[in-house]
Amino acid sequence: MGDTNTNLRLRFRISDMDCASCLSKIQNDLRGANGVLGVEGSPVARTLTVDVDPALVSQEDVQARVGRLGYLARPMDGGVRSPPSTTWRSRQARIAYASIGLFSLGLLLRAAGVTPQILALPLHDVHLPDLFFLASALVGGWNFFPKGIRA
Repeated sequence: MGDTNTNLRLRFRISDMDCASCLSKIQNDLRGANGVLGVEGSPVARTLTVDVDPALVSQEDVQARVGRLGYLARPMDGGVRSPPSTTWRSRQARIAYASIGLFSLGLLLRAAGVTPQILALPLHDVHLPDLFFLASALVGGWNFFPKGIRA
């Protein structure tokens, strides 16, 4: 990225950056900022590295820009381990758990033979387990719907 003798390398943990599209959105925004010399990141590690000219851009400036995009940028101190990931306790994880629960309940109802007809449509009769499968798809998709709407 930039010349590390005069420039400043900032590292951040971005907990909600979970795909390449998220990273690209952040990179494109930061690259347009005066004083940002380079941007690299990893959606897998959920990290962002930004090289800046410290005379033009501060750590707080980068955090504010990333924040305006809907992500929380937590600074990572060099040599100090960042706190463990809370991925499996996050809002997204709770949504995934709810989706799995609804789907499992639909499977159990179907396996137990509890399939009362709820609605008769011309192409398909809707049974009780079908409603749980539909609810599972809607709840599970909720992790992606807001990103699709914002895109």
